[in-house]
Amino acid sequence: MIQSTKATALRFSDTLYHVTTRDGILSFNLSGVPSKALQRTVFLDRDGVLNQRIPGGYVTRWTDFVFLPGVIGALVKLKVAGFQLVIVSNQAGVAKGIFTCADLIQITGTLLDELQTAGVLVEGAFFCLHMPADACPCRKPNVGLLKEAGRVLPIDFSRSFLIGDSPSDIQAGARMGCTTISLCGDTGEFPSADYRAENINDAVVWLIGRRS
Repeated sequence: MIQSTKATALRFSDTLYHVTTRDGILSFNLSGVPSKALQRTVFLDRDGVLNQRIPGGYVTRWTDFVFLPGVIGALVKLKVAGFQLVIVSNQAGVAKGIFTCADLIQITGTLLDELQTAGVLVEGAFFCLHMPADACPCRKPNVGLLKEAGRVLPIDFSRSFLIGDSPSDIQAGARMGCTTISLCGDTGEFPSADYRAENINDAVVWLIGRRS
């Protein structure tokens, strides 16, 4: 059973995040974000969008995490264009006992550090820790991760985008009213996505051109 914990403040680089596990969702969100107008946001799946997938497996430690080509440069472009960045990812390996929630916190902290060092501040990261059989409301294609992000961060879903590499990503984004972009390469069709990109650079160029 996944336990809920009180929020803990952890510092990565020069940035303080609230880290909370609640109802099977591990959340990272910026500490002390002032009340402000709802923001244009880009939701990013993790494995297959930011880093290389491990076929049939999971990223269980930082040494397993390999950025995909062009990712950091693409994220820099999104920040320059004024977008808030939020990671949303299913991580069933925790419930399966393949790695722990503490492992995922460590991996995510290092990821946030690496991105901030490169000039990319990520406003939030939200992970579903359930197994598919749990039928939870947060595992994509359900929208619980995005709703949790909207609960703690100022997000205008109608002006936001989701970039994913699976049908479940695209379905979750569409259900929340986001414009959706699939990174499918040669892996198949995503007819429900608003745009089919060959890579993240292609996605970001199209996305920035569509901003309002």
